[in-house]
Parts: sequence; structure tokens; C-alpha cells
Amino acid sequence: MKNKQKKNIYYPGNALPNNSDGSEVVLSNDVIASVIKESAEKVDGFIRFSENVIDGISKLFNMTNTYNGITVHNHIDENNENIIEIDLSIVLESGLNIADICYNIRNNVLESINKYLNILVSRINIYVSGIENKLDK
Repeated sequence: MKNKQKKNIYYPGNALPNNSDGSEVVLSNDVIASVIKESAEKVDGFIRFSENVIDGISKLFNMTNTYNGITVHNHIDENNENIIEIDLSIVLESGLNIADICYNIRNNVLESINKYLNILVSRINIYVSGIENKLDK
């Protein structure tokens, strides 16, 4: 069965604690991107997010996007669960181990998504678009 794409994450009433009225909570991609941004920026060696092709096309056609360098893909799986896939386009500090920085970013993002949003993450794709001297930041 093919995954259906969604623009927002919906929490049905039964997923909310102490909820008996069937209320729903809806999270926009901006909220998800904000959590991702904050968690990635805490990692030593992270310099900044970089604009990716999707960001450029969105700006060209005056479409809104979350944050430069962060793309969130929302899907519903075959069990009707909300799942996200995350693409990050980043610039890292030169002179440090790139693999270690990416590993730490991935772990911070996963931990924050689980802690604050409780959303399943199918994958995090990290694209390192450059390295810079930290003094140039």
C-alpha cells in the first residue's frame, strides 16, 4: 500500500492524555521544523542551515516553506500512523569530524522529536553543502 502524503500531523483524540471529548491536535510543519532547528543548532560543529533546491523553488514561486535547509515530509503508513521524513541541508565547521557532527545532529533531532512531539521518524537525510571556519559564522 502506498503512503499518503499530508501537510500537517493530526493527533486523534485517543492519542491525547486525559481526553474524553475526541479533541484533536494539529501540528504544522513550521512547528516540527522549529523543533528540528533548535535541536540541530545545539550540536558543536554545526554552523548553519543552507538553502536547498526546494527552498529556492518555493521562493521563486512565492510558496511558503518551513525553514531554509529543513524539509519535512509527512506520511500516513499502512497502520494509519503519522510518520515524517526529514531532509536537512547544512554547513558545518571546518577542521572537525563531519561524520561525528552529522551523527550528533541526527541523534539530537530524533531525541527532540520523540520528547516534544512523539512523532515517528522514518529517516533523517543530512546533506552537507559546505564547511566554513567558525570565525566566519
